Amino acid sequence: MGILVIAEPLGWGKRLGLLLGLVLLAGVVALAASWAAERLGQPTDVWTADQLARAMKQSEVERLVVRGNQVTVETKAGVRALIRREGEASILKVLRDMGVPEERLRDTEIVVAALPPPFDLVASFASLFCGTPIVILLLGIGGVIRFSRGRRQQKE
Repeated sequence: MGILVIAEPLGWGKRLGLLLGLVLLAGVVALAASWAAERLGQPTDVWTADQLARAMKQSEVERLVVRGNQVTVETKAGVRALIRREGEASILKVLRDMGVPEERLRDTEIVVAALPPPFDLVASFASLFCGTPIVILLLGIGGVIRFSRGRRQQKE
């Protein structure tokens, strides 16, 4: 047995409102997925330069990823850690000054990654709403047209 639902046909204003709602919902879902994907790859441990130097001397470090003033450490055991550099010295200079042998530095993969654009999440969110004023304008025009049609029908 089916259920019979009688509904009014949707007018243009309601259709555009529904479309705007769907676009906003899709945008929020996309932003949430982007944010979550970015956060899943983040290291959980925070190390000091001394801890990194000690691990380098013991050949435990497989890779260093330098991104601005942050260095992500990946060990051979699968540990991911984050180090925040302070000052202008490069991570290689800091490690050499702490006594890490050149051989260990050569054996470690060091990647210099590009910095993400600042306010990337904010820019993505803002770009979602570039078309919003146009949709609101169309909704307003649709409302005015509907209102004027209603007035004409009342006069007749």
